[in-house]
Amino acid sequence: MNQPDPVSHFFSVDVEEHFQVVALEPWAPRSSWDSHPSRVARNVDRLLELLARHNAHGTFFILGWVARKDPGLIRRIAAGGHEILRDIFVRIKAIEALGRLRAVESMLHCSTIGT
Repeated sequence: MNQPDPVSHFFSVDVEEHFQVVALEPWAPRSSWDSHPSRVARNVDRLLELLARHNAHGTFFILGWVARKDPGLIRRIAAGGHEILRDIFVRIKAIEALGRLRAVESMLHCSTIGT
């Protein structure tokens, strides 16, 4: 009897602290990040254990601030065979960039209407 093909899934994780969210900027500005307690290492370690138990791998998008604060965490992710990418967008800047991108798209659209 033929064996069915194994199911493939894609899994990604944004590795950032609980206070590094755009919506929390008024209460947790970037200048205060060093003063907040860290939860990320404990939670990622729990996730790594779960993934290892199921022989699963994922892509981890690491916020640069987290990588600088805990390079050991990055080494543990890599040791588990996971792909690591740097999350290049700081949330506030990403929103600003999106606004600029939409303005450019609008200009491009307007310039092609007559053609």
